[in-house]
Amino acid sequence: MPVGGRHLDTQPVRSQYAEIEHIIGLVLGAAGSPPAGVVEASTLKLRRCIDTLAPRVTHDARELLLPGDPRRTAVEEVADEAVHRARNVGPGCGLESAFAYCRGLARSVRELRDLQRALARVRDDGR
Repeated sequence: MPVGGRHLDTQPVRSQYAEIEHIIGLVLGAAGSPPAGVVEASTLKLRRCIDTLAPRVTHDARELLLPGDPRRTAVEEVADEAVHRARNVGPGCGLESAFAYCRGLARSVRELRDLQRALARVRDDGR
């Protein structure tokens, strides 16, 4: 239903993750840079994903793992690096630089997703 001329985002969370996984595959699997518009849109979506996912993964690690656990430390470091890359580093000048930046974001999101899955196993299996 349109609200203020825009449609509300009614996609389930799983389809949003599927979109992110698709973007990661597209960006990391590309032999060369996609068109500028694709790079810009992908960068924006990956930044938003990091803004949402990094705090969630960090919170889960703190809830599930004891202080000093190397897994918890690794999660916190990866999340901090991803947030730093998303908020403080930019795409630079030119399409190739923007695409390299987008690839870095995609790698960060992939790493966060892997950690999220590992933490889910800890929660489910206690390992």
